[in-house]
Amino acid sequence: MNPAFSAMMGYTEEELHKMTFKDITHTDDVSKDLPNILKLISNQISVLKTEKRYIRKDGQEIWGSLTVTANFNDDGSFLYNLAIVEDITHRKKAEQEIRRLNERISTATRASQVGIWDWDIVNNQLVWDDQMYALYGIKKEEFTGAFEAWVNGLHPDDREFCQNETQLALRGEKEYESDFRVVWPEGTIHYEKAKGEVFRNEKGEPVRMVGINFDITERKNAEETLRISEERYRNIFESAVIGIYRTTPDGKILMANSTLTKLLGFNSFEELIQRDLESEGFEDNNQRKKFRESIEKNGRVTGLESVWKTKNGKSVIINENAKAFYDSNGQIIYYEGTIEDITKRKQIEKTLLESEEKFRKAFATNPDSITITRLSDGMYVSVNSGFTQIFGHTEEEVLGKTPLEINMWNNADSRKQFVNALKTKGIVENFEARLCPKNGTIIDTLVSATIIDFEGAPHVLSTTKDITARKQAEEALRESEEKFRKLIESIPLPVTYVNSLGGINFRNDRFLQVLGYNSEEVPTVNEWWGKAYPDETYRKWVIKNWESAVKNAIETNTDIEPIEYNITCKDAIERTMIVSGIIIEDNLLITFIDITDRKKAEEEIRKLNETLEQRIEERTTQLKEANKELEAFSYSVSHDLRAPLRHINGFVDLLTESYNDLLPEKGKHYLDVIKNSSRQMGVLIDDLLQFSRTGRQEMQETNMNMDSVFQEALNSLVHDTENRNIEWNIAPLPNIKGDHSLLRMVWYNLLGNAVKFTKSKNPARIQIGFAEDKIEYTFFVRDNGAGFDMRFAHKLFGVFQRLHSAKEFEGTGIGLANVHRIILRHGGRTWAESQLGEGATFYFTLPKQ
Repeated sequence: MNPAFSAMMGYTEEELHKMTFKDITHTDDVSKDLPNILKLISNQISVLKTEKRYIRKDGQEIWGSLTVTANFNDDGSFLYNLAIVEDITHRKKAEQEIRRLNERISTATRASQVGIWDWDIVNNQLVWDDQMYALYGIKKEEFTGAFEAWVNGLHPDDREFCQNETQLALRGEKEYESDFRVVWPEGTIHYEKAKGEVFRNEKGEPVRMVGINFDITERKNAEETLRISEERYRNIFESAVIGIYRTTPDGKILMANSTLTKLLGFNSFEELIQRDLESEGFEDNNQRKKFRESIEKNGRVTGLESVWKTKNGKSVIINENAKAFYDSNGQIIYYEGTIEDITKRKQIEKTLLESEEKFRKAFATNPDSITITRLSDGMYVSVNSGFTQIFGHTEEEVLGKTPLEINMWNNADSRKQFVNALKTKGIVENFEARLCPKNGTIIDTLVSATIIDFEGAPHVLSTTKDITARKQAEEALRESEEKFRKLIESIPLPVTYVNSLGGINFRNDRFLQVLGYNSEEVPTVNEWWGKAYPDETYRKWVIKNWESAVKNAIETNTDIEPIEYNITCKDAIERTMIVSGIIIEDNLLITFIDITDRKKAEEEIRKLNETLEQRIEERTTQLKEANKELEAFSYSVSHDLRAPLRHINGFVDLLTESYNDLLPEKGKHYLDVIKNSSRQMGVLIDDLLQFSRTGRQEMQETNMNMDSVFQEALNSLVHDTENRNIEWNIAPLPNIKGDHSLLRMVWYNLLGNAVKFTKSKNPARIQIGFAEDKIEYTFFVRDNGAGFDMRFAHKLFGVFQRLHSAKEFEGTGIGLANVHRIILRHGGRTWAESQLGEGATFYFTLPKQ
C-alpha cells in the first residue's frame, strides 16, 4: 500500500499489513464485496469498480471509489489484487445535499404542475402522482400502473421512439429525457416532456427509474432547441470519470487510462501522448508550476484543484492526487496520480449555493409566514420575518416550541383535520384555518404545507397567508349584495337589472305584479321592445329616445334622465310610466314609476280648476260679508252691554251710600260681589271691543325700531311691576316694518302675562330676545313663572281660553287671541313652549320683507 492510502485510513503501513479489507470495511458493505472479490479472483471479471464505505482508525466513516484488478502468474494462478482507492466522501456529501435539494425541487414541482412518476422495473409497476393523471387526461382508476399502459397512452407514431429511448436509458447509453405526444381519451393531443434517472443494483442492472413529466404543448418549439443544447452540454461534463496517469516531471505522458483519454477529448492514447502537459494541459500554466512546486517539495499532491484543457479547448475542473517516484539518486523520475472530473460537482455546488441563497432570501423576505417544524413533535426550527409580522411572536419566542404551546390554532378540530390531511397525503394546499396571533385576535389564513427532508430528518415546510382582509371584504361584499337585493325587492316600484349584452338578469316582484312579463316571456330587451311597445312607429321612437338618454348618461357620467312612456302590460292595459335608471359597470338598473292614476287625476284637476277660481271668488266674498257681520255684531253686543252695566254699578253705589248702615254684613258682601262681577264684565267687554277693533283696524305699516315699541309697552306696566323683585334680561331688538300700535299691543299682552304669571316668584326672571334667518325674525318672551301643560298648548291663542283659574291669575282670555290675530295679519306665526311649574316661552315671528 502507498502512504496516501495509509493517510486516508489513518493507520500506519505496519498496522495495515496486519489487517484484512474486512477490518476496515463498513459492516453493511462486507457482504456486498465478497461475491465480487470471488469473481475477480476466479477471473470471471477483469476489473471490479465499486463505491463503498470504510471505517478509519478514528472511527470516522468515509466513502471510497474502489478499482481492483487481479494479477495471475503464467499458469493462471491468482497472485494478488491491485487496488486503487480514492476518497469520495466529499462527493457523497454533495450528492446527499443534492438529494435534499431535490426534495425541495419536488415541492416546487407540485406547485408548478409537474407530474412525478416512479417505475419499479423489476415488478413492472409504474406509480404516478395526481398531476400525472391530469397531464394524461385520465382518472386514477383508469390506469393499470404497468409500463405498457403508459405506452398505450402515447401517440401511435411516438410509441416505438419512446420505447427505444427508455431502453437506451436502461442500458446506460444515455440519460432519460424524452419529448412525445399523449392522446387524451377524448382525442386531443398534448405534448409532454419527460425526464428520468435510472437506478441500478450492485450488478449494474437497472431496477428503478424515477422522473417527472410536464406539459410543453405551448412551448414545444422553443424548448426543443433548448433541450438539445442542454443535452450536448450535459454529455460533455457528465461522462467524465476518474483518470489514472503517469507522467515525467517535464509533462510527457507515459501512461493514461481510457477514462482520462476520453476526459481530455482524445480518441486514443496515441493521440493523447502528443500533448505536452507543461505547455498545453492547463488553462493557466501557473497551475502546472504550482503543481510541480508542491509535489517536488512534499513528494505528493493531495486534493489539488485546477482547470485542464481538453483536446478541443474546453476546460474541465479536476481534483488531482499525485505522488512522486524517485530513482536511487533521489531524483524524481515520474509522477503517478489520479484525476477526478469535478466539473459537475463544482457546478452542483455552485447551483446548490445559489439555490440555497435564493431559498434563504425567499424564506427571509417573503411577506407570508414560512415555518419549518419537526414532523415528529411539531417543534419550530425556523421561522421567517413574515411569521413574526403576521403573528407577533419573535423568533426567539417560538423556536423550540410547538404551535400548541403558543396557542396558534383557534379550533382543535380544524388543526386535527389539517394534520390528518398532511399525514395522509404528505402535502396540504390552501387549507383555510383561523389562527391566533400573540395579541389574542383571530385571523383568517390559507395554510399550505409539505413534508421535506431537512438536516437528515422529516420536517414540515409550511406557508401561511393572512387572508383576514380578503375575508372581511368578501363578507362585506356579500352583505352589501344581500342588502342590495333586499333593497331592490323592498322598493315599491318595478325594477329590472339589465346586463351589457341586453339580458334581463333580475326583475323584482313589483315588476311582475305591475307589468306581468316573466323571464321566459321577456328574457332580453329585444323581447321587451316588442311586447311593451306593440305599435311599430311608437316603438322606434321609444328605442331611439332611450338609447339617446343612455348615451348621454354615459358621456356626462350622470343618471339616465327620467322620461314618460306609454307601456303595454301583459294584461294588455296601457300604463303611463316614468322610466329612469343608473349605470353600474356597463349594466343598467332601471326603475318604473306608474303615473297612470296621477295622469288621470291631473286631467280631472285641470277640468276642476276651470270652475274653481269662480267658486273661490264667490266663497271669499261670502266670507268677507260674514266677517263684517260678525265684527259688527261683536261691537254692537259689546256697546249695548255697557248701558245695563252702568245701571247696575249706579244702583249698587246708591245702595252702598244710602243704606249702608241698614244692610247686614251678608248684604254688604252681596253688593261687593255684584260690583266686582260688574267691573270684571266691563273689562271683558273692553277686551272684546279691542279684539273686534283689532280685526277691523286698517294696518299702518312703517319702518320702526322694535326697541322703542317694546319700551312703550314696558312703561305701560309700571303700576303692575311696582314693589316686585323682577330681574329683566333684555337683548337689543332689530329694526322692523309693521303697525306700531298693533305691535305695541303684542308686547303689552306678552309682557303683562309674564309679569302676572311670575307674581309668586322671588326673584322673577323675564328674558326678551330674538333670532333671525334669511326669511324672518323670531322674537320671544321667556319667564320662570307658573308655566302650563303642553297638552293644552293648542288652546292658548283662542278667544276666552284660559289654562288657569281666575282665582289664581286674573284675566279675560282675550289677550293672547289679540296677539295671534295681530301677528297673523303681519304674516307671522305664534306658538309657546312650557313645562308646568318651570316657566314658559312665547314666540312670534315677523317677515323681513
